[in-house]
Amino acid sequence: MIVRYLERIEERGVIEIATDSKYKPQSWFDYDNAEWKGFDIDVAKEVTARLSEQLGVEVVAEIEQRA
Repeated sequence: MIVRYLERIEERGVIEIATDSKYKPQSWFDYDNAEWKGFDIDVAKEVTARLSEQLGVEVVAEIEQRA
């Protein structure tokens, strides 16, 4: 199963993550720079760097529910 997931990452060129911006510094969206920041994002970037220099990180969902 892990091998298939790694193959999918390699094919797409990104690791997709979901995060919750409610718990800063875990993660938050920096509107001034139009990018996600925080521990979750840093960990995802480090994982991609260790797997391949050609991979990127894409936040596909924000878990926080808005009223």
